[in-house]
Amino acid sequence: MTWVWALLAVWLVGVPVAVVIGRSIRLADRADRDVDRAAAPVDVPSPRDDAGTA
Repeated sequence: MTWVWALLAVWLVGVPVAVVIGRSIRLADRADRDVDRAAAPVDVPSPRDDAGTA
């Protein structure tokens, strides 16, 4: 019966830790996307646009 208590203790500690880690990873990914979006130029001309003008 001791293994049941051990399994319950591992589950009660492991699930909240996994949830916190998952949320922090999601928040970090969202912050990275926001930074990338903010740093991206608004209009990037294509190399094909200048190909015929030379």
